[in-house]
Amino acid sequence: MALIHTQRAIDEGWRQYWRPGAEPILAEIYIGDAFQAMMAGLQTRMSIMREQLTMADSFTEDWPG
Repeated sequence: MALIHTQRAIDEGWRQYWRPGAEPILAEIYIGDAFQAMMAGLQTRMSIMREQLTMADSFTEDWPG
């Protein structure tokens, strides 16, 4: 259930991928392949978002006004 709720949170906008290791009771989940795959996917989403923001910033820097 923890993995299901974590994926739901990611799908709904949760982006704090550096925080999940804070709960020792869930340590087994954190080292599992499914959780690691979810975190890798989240990191990929974050990288894409950063690239989009960088691209958007480059457009506004060149915009007259």
